[in-house]
Amino acid sequence: MVSTILDLCGYTSRQASDGIEALRILADHPVDVILLDIMMPDMDGYEFCRKLKGSNNLGHIPIIMLTALTDAASREKALEAGADDFLSKPFKIDDLVSRVESLVKMK
Repeated sequence: MVSTILDLCGYTSRQASDGIEALRILADHPVDVILLDIMMPDMDGYEFCRKLKGSNNLGHIPIIMLTALTDAASREKALEAGADDFLSKPFKIDDLVSRVESLVKMK
């Protein structure tokens, strides 16, 4: 659903089934913004953020966490791990698009 929304807004999106696949894709195809969930197989979103932000080549890419978790502790942990923004599901499409646009402009 998120890919479809972004495609309709003129963005090109890539998808990965887990954090390990995402890191492999990013090694060959850097992107402007990363959207990811906290709860993923093999590597959670927190670990993914730490790995990405620790990378010399990829650490500059902004990350938006899209997650079903709504508690303040999860938000704080995501931001401490390196996420640039945090949206709880369900989210408003306008909120997602405006946050993506803002981070792309800042980058």
